[in-house]
Amino acid sequence: SETALLLSEKRFRAVFENAAIGIAVEFPPTYTLEFSNPAFQQLLGYTSEELCHLSYLDITLPDDLEHQTPLVQECLDGRRNGYQMEKRYRCQDGRIIWANMTTSVIRNDQDEIQFFVSMVEDITERKQAIDLEISRSRDLKEAIFEESADALFLVDVDTLFNLDCNLRAMELFEADYKEQLLNINGCTFHKYPLGSEEMHICYTQIQEKGIWTQEFEYLTLKGNEFWGSLSMKQIRVA
Repeated sequence: SETALLLSEKRFRAVFENAAIGIAVEFPPTYTLEFSNPAFQQLLGYTSEELCHLSYLDITLPDDLEHQTPLVQECLDGRRNGYQMEKRYRCQDGRIIWANMTTSVIRNDQDEIQFFVSMVEDITERKQAIDLEISRSRDLKEAIFEESADALFLVDVDTLFNLDCNLRAMELFEADYKEQLLNINGCTFHKYPLGSEEMHICYTQIQEKGIWTQEFEYLTLKGNEFWGSLSMKQIRVA
């Protein structure tokens, strides 16, 4: 049995030392990183001795701690046996990296927590690629919005105040700067304001058909008149 235990420890040590992803062992209540493998040390740029004096609280960004702390508490309360999350680490040289962390709770025969084992995989490149794609998509949508040949307004559904508008809207309503068209009711530009009955028809058609269209006479900020075809569509943004 002693030989079998020794072989088991050797196998565990080999897996621990040669794993391709970072592994760290934390002991409550201080949560110091008393044991870590070379992959974890290389990931953060710390030596094993330096990590022994640090806890996950020292190397995690505050915003991510807000999400992690309740999960740790649920483990301490016995409501879960582990958790998984994407979080940012602060490296020894000040760099910030993204990692996918999976933490498991190890308990003894009395169901008491002995320690936490965290497996940490570097996902910085993937997160940067996603952020770049999101940025490109946002830039493309903004370009389409700003360069549209039609005047576009984003209108708050409750107040009917203009939240944003594009360059064509500024040209059409003869505004010198965008703020002149924002935070006011869009009906302000109608030569003849909409009545309550017309507004009811508008809302009803949007709910039933998804879009409402009608022609109106408008007044620009400089008092010039023009006819325009107004189309309204409700959109939902997460």
